[in-house]
Amino acid sequence: MAGVRIFNICCQAGCSDNTIVEDTWQMTDISVLKSIFRGKAGRHISMAQVPEETTPSDNRIVVRRTTMAYLIRELIWKLGHWYEQEFRNFIVNINPDILYLPIYRSGYICDIQKKAYQITKCPIVCHISDDVYSMPPSSQVSPLKRIYYKWIRKKISLKIWQKNTTQYSKSPFIL
Repeated sequence: MAGVRIFNICCQAGCSDNTIVEDTWQMTDISVLKSIFRGKAGRHISMAQVPEETTPSDNRIVVRRTTMAYLIRELIWKLGHWYEQEFRNFIVNINPDILYLPIYRSGYICDIQKKAYQITKCPIVCHISDDVYSMPPSSQVSPLKRIYYKWIRKKISLKIWQKNTTQYSKSPFIL
């Protein structure tokens, strides 16, 4: 892919363990939480000089998240100051031709996408995982989880597809 430059907006601890990403803007749940009280939510990481503290830990604790944990995370990102000038400068400086975002089950990723789109006005390609649209049988799902899933589906469909549907329908490469 000669002439293609790839940049990353990372919302997790650690860095991409690959050689294709040039630069990364990193914001974690903890950094966004800290930004509510003080400080910056994100940081620029040049992949040519990856700091040692950004490598993922091998002894992570796997935690099964509850719906309440997801709601608290959404609240943290809603209150956090992640949309700071340095983030906007990063988006402007990379001047993307296309945005690719894996959404998974996160409303705040839709907000990041919306802000990046407002800055660049470039096309967006989204990776939406199947667990956003599938749910366990109704006897296993709490009312809170139903509400959360419905909110995520609505947010994804409103933020992503409405603005890009006509552009995608004109492309012969969309399957």
